[in-house]
Amino acid sequence: MLLNEFFGKSQTHDVTDKNKFREEQVMDEVFEYILNQDDLHKKFFLPTANKVKNTKKDDPKLWEPLVNHGCMKFYKEKEIIEDPRDLFTKKMREKLCQRFAKHFHDDIRKDEYKLG
Repeated sequence: MLLNEFFGKSQTHDVTDKNKFREEQVMDEVFEYILNQDDLHKKFFLPTANKVKNTKKDDPKLWEPLVNHGCMKFYKEKEIIEDPRDLFTKKMREKLCQRFAKHFHDDIRKDEYKLG
């Protein structure tokens, strides 16, 4: 008796599911990487946080410079061979911007950070 006869038909996994999983995994790694980079925070986080504090609307696009530079720094440091335009798609970078906005906007408006 074969195992697939015992357990039933094997499940086939769609390639898009694997790509989506990989995109989520890379996005998580880049998010954590950016959070732990002091130079990115000094150069991009603080100016963005000041903009967020001075505007009343939540605009995730404010985080684009931080996300774009963070992605490229991650790419160079990890010595990734894949084309960065394929790895860091516009959709992924938009999701990262939204994630940063969700993560920081409330705390910035509550003055949790000393912005100078």
